[in-house]
Amino acid sequence: MIRRLVMSGLIVGLMWPGTALARTAGEWLQRGLSAYRAGQYNRAVTCFSQVIELRPRFAPAHNDRGSAFLMIKRYDLAIRDFGQAILLNPKFAAAFHNRGLAHSAKGMHWRAIGDYSRAVELRTDYAEALNNRGYAYARLKLYRRAKKDYEGALRIRPNFELARNNLAQVTAILKKIQAERTRPKPPPAKTSSKPKTKPVPAVVAKKTIKPSVSPKPVAKPVAKPAAQPAPVKITPEPVELSPAERSRYERSVKRLSAKIKKNQRDAQAYYLRCYARRKLGKYRLAVADCTRAIELKPKWTLAYVGRGVVFRSLGQYQKALDDYDRAVKLSPRLALPWGGRAWLHVTARDPKFKDPGKALRAARKAARYSDYQNGNILDTLARALLLNGRYSQALGWAQRALNRDPRHKTWQKTLELIRRGQAKHYRTRIDTTSRIISVRPQNAAALIERCQLFIKVKKFRPATADCRRATKIAPQNALGWLFLAVANREAGQYGDAVRLYRKARQKGAPAAIISNGLAWLYLTAKAKRWRHKKKALSLARRAVTLSRYRNGFFLDTLARAQYQNGLQKKARASAARAVALDPDNATWRQTLDMVRGPGRRSGKRRR
Repeated sequence: MIRRLVMSGLIVGLMWPGTALARTAGEWLQRGLSAYRAGQYNRAVTCFSQVIELRPRFAPAHNDRGSAFLMIKRYDLAIRDFGQAILLNPKFAAAFHNRGLAHSAKGMHWRAIGDYSRAVELRTDYAEALNNRGYAYARLKLYRRAKKDYEGALRIRPNFELARNNLAQVTAILKKIQAERTRPKPPPAKTSSKPKTKPVPAVVAKKTIKPSVSPKPVAKPVAKPAAQPAPVKITPEPVELSPAERSRYERSVKRLSAKIKKNQRDAQAYYLRCYARRKLGKYRLAVADCTRAIELKPKWTLAYVGRGVVFRSLGQYQKALDDYDRAVKLSPRLALPWGGRAWLHVTARDPKFKDPGKALRAARKAARYSDYQNGNILDTLARALLLNGRYSQALGWAQRALNRDPRHKTWQKTLELIRRGQAKHYRTRIDTTSRIISVRPQNAAALIERCQLFIKVKKFRPATADCRRATKIAPQNALGWLFLAVANREAGQYGDAVRLYRKARQKGAPAAIISNGLAWLYLTAKAKRWRHKKKALSLARRAVTLSRYRNGFFLDTLARAQYQNGLQKKARASAARAVALDPDNATWRQTLDMVRGPGRRSGKRRR
């Protein structure tokens, strides 16, 4: 299933005057684009790989190589390249869109939907992303959502013929499903003594829902269901309470019932009894209490939120969403309804309501409105990021939530889920890269990629071995020397790390990255003789200046250096700039809390 790929073709980005290396990289990029347009995808991969060797931090080259991999159905390699492009440029909408194509080609439609949603967030007029998200919804048999996306694509581009055809087919499927629902059931057949013959299955007609096509479209048909599947039966959530907790909530119910008997117009007592009954698993009675509280105070936001939570526990997700919507209308900047909506989209047992994109958007709003201080909301944000495959960010927020209450069982479970998912993700990537190396042992780029993955899982010895091997195969590749320096720094070999950082700079590594790496070494070295806070401050300032204050990692390092040198006011400004670049980064948010003062710290620093 290959759909329209968004090729960047940003040749001008490599053309710095007076630089022979840049001209060579530009020529390789032009050759790669020409080969891609001619359908010579393997040749295009080779050309884009040369661009990456020369300019490893040029995001469009990674995106273009991923597009070529996608056309030859090397989906894992395509996903890796698109991910690298996103890492280098988090606002690269085309890379998110193309990674969605690769995920959808592998049948991972929910992940594809998350990528398409992010592309639409970054580019609101992205008709192709809306059409392809509609295609993914259709493959999951969520035809109403698919129809909504096709209509959105047509509003942006009224002459988008492919979206128009898809909309017509989805509309026909919905009409057929509606007709089958309203069709009267046939009377039961009379019993007969004759032996029953095996029925012959009817031939099911197929509908084609096409994705956005490349110059050589390949459309995959979507089979129309023979009959509407049975609705998902959802049982109420089970209650897990210790005897002491159960006894406490039962006493609360008795006390509040006596209070209500004296004053039947006490809305707060009804609301509190709703909460206690929900904790005891008495959901129907809890709904009645919250409804009575709403009747007494029709504009009480918390009552709507409480009833929404009970409906979610009962599995009545649409009613829960309606209550959250009313709460948001009453108090648009209250965190609780946004947090409840996010948790519903994360944990819904009905696939129609489980939506990674909506969960992440709602969790971000909830975290922002709570000033990132509510542990439950931080845990919800971590779960939403996990659902979207953003393991590093999810891990940061889960750890920050758990710092508030290390014995919280739900938060411990979230942290364990994220760690398992992250370990599986890195294992898969290491295995894929290892297969590439077994086929092509002299592939320096694959060795550097595996070295980077080993660093992330803290296996520094194999990381060092891979990067050393890569530097022997391609001595002029600055990236190999750079990651070899990082591996030595993380392993505590600070002298070797400093020497290798300088070697990487000689080979052409960006000065900003080298300065930031050395600054971080001088700030965090465990050996006292390698700690130099003034050197770290000077190097961090240089890195930030060279990056024109656009790199959050560099700003975070500068904030740490300024804080250690007693420049609290400047440290707060630098940390705030870093957080503004990526509000989802828990590490940068933690730095901001640290430099604001002891009253705002949220736990031990982790990086």
